[in-house]
Amino acid sequence: MSEIKNFVNELVLGYFSKINASVHENNGLYEFTVPDNFKKIFRDDVLKITFDENLSKFTNYELVSPGNPILSVILNECIKFGPAVIGRPTSHDLESPIIRFYFYAWFKFCDI
Repeated sequence: MSEIKNFVNELVLGYFSKINASVHENNGLYEFTVPDNFKKIFRDDVLKITFDENLSKFTNYELVSPGNPILSVILNECIKFGPAVIGRPTSHDLESPIIRFYFYAWFKFCDI
């Protein structure tokens, strides 16, 4: 599995675990029962997804990969979990808009 596919897989499975969605997996086909407070976000009670391009061709399971609407919703929801700082530009113009800065840090350690 490529690095990006692995990242998408971990992100999606981790997100649904965090929101306490029930999951049923069968040979790479996933069914998530979405909790009531997230049904409006995903517009469905049950999501049927796969991370395998070949499986999505022969089933009614949606392929979740970069650019997929489900992945986009999850990424936008994850922003809420991350830290945010609100500030103003350094100009003296009091009409300047407020800008939000999101910071993400990835730490990878390995034994040498």
